[in-house]
Amino acid sequence: MMSEQLDKLRILIVDSEQKMRSLTRDMLNELGIPQVYTVGDGSRAYAELRDRQFDIIITERRMESVNGIDLTRMIRTAVDSPNPHVPILMMTAAPSLHDVTEARD
Repeated sequence: MMSEQLDKLRILIVDSEQKMRSLTRDMLNELGIPQVYTVGDGSRAYAELRDRQFDIIITERRMESVNGIDLTRMIRTAVDSPNPHVPILMMTAAPSLHDVTEARD
């Protein structure tokens, strides 16, 4: 029953590193989540949100141009946000207390 629920999830992975996007996608696929989309930056992620409905967004904190914090702010507060309540998981290597606090807030 759990796999029946997982295979319906649509997840967007946002990370500037191709290897991390692939690794995260492959792990989710192994868990039984086949509908995993990937993009390399926050602006492309926001555009993708306009085209598709996602159940979860997994984003890297540190990216060029539109980073994970900026993307989260856009999704949560922009007047034209396609889904301001979508759950967002933020990842980063070696986070500082400031990173964790900023992502939480």
